[in-house]
Amino acid sequence: MPGKQVNMNHFGAHLRKTLDKAPRVIGVMALNHFKESFKMQQFNNPGSPRWEPTKSGKSSGILIGKQSGALRNSGQVLQADLKLIRVGFLRPYANTHNRGGVVHPRVTPQMRKFAWAKHYSARTNDEKEKWKGLALTKKTRLTIKIPKRQFVGPSRSLNVKVNAWLSSNLDYRG
Repeated sequence: MPGKQVNMNHFGAHLRKTLDKAPRVIGVMALNHFKESFKMQQFNNPGSPRWEPTKSGKSSGILIGKQSGALRNSGQVLQADLKLIRVGFLRPYANTHNRGGVVHPRVTPQMRKFAWAKHYSARTNDEKEKWKGLALTKKTRLTIKIPKRQFVGPSRSLNVKVNAWLSSNLDYRG
């Protein structure tokens, strides 16, 4: 049974073109996949739990990444070549939010001033008392537990997207 003949020059050119663009395309695909976690408020992977709400005094229902978007917008493709595709989020607190942990910020005069401003603008007595407590604390450092809110890491659903892109782009119809 005769098969279809493939022009190897055309196939080779097609393969080189696909391999040249694959790292950049997959890097951007990965970055967009991880940024989607912020919209979903959970890691973009099947079975991942939803993130815990913040306790920062923002209105209830507002979770991480929905305010300024600074963490989400700090994402970049750091390396994209045939050896490695690396995506990162470049805020100093990115790793703490992704893995969870404890931070110990220093209580500064600016923080106290901010706390007094929030105290005077607060609408409820509970909120006023919380900010007043921060403004008057004798502590020089606070201890704050940040729960794990993973937004980047190994993802089966990203692997499916990458495999689909590779399959469709390596399908040669010469």
